[in-house]
Amino acid sequence: MSEYDVLVFAARILKYGYPATEYRTRHPDTVTPAEIAAMDPHEFSDFATAQSVIDDFRTIPPAHQRTD
Repeated sequence: MSEYDVLVFAARILKYGYPATEYRTRHPDTVTPAEIAAMDPHEFSDFATAQSVIDDFRTIPPAHQRTD
């Protein structure tokens, strides 16, 4: 499972309470500081959640990551 796959998976199972923004499944490493500065609250929440998901995924040893 790639980091992008994890973002898509998380977007399906996490409860957000508002419509998805482009940052929900966009890899946070591709977001620029200027984009972050211009985000509305929902965009920033999606970005921050995506960053957290990726940070968590990176802490899992590869031998224990999902393969699907």
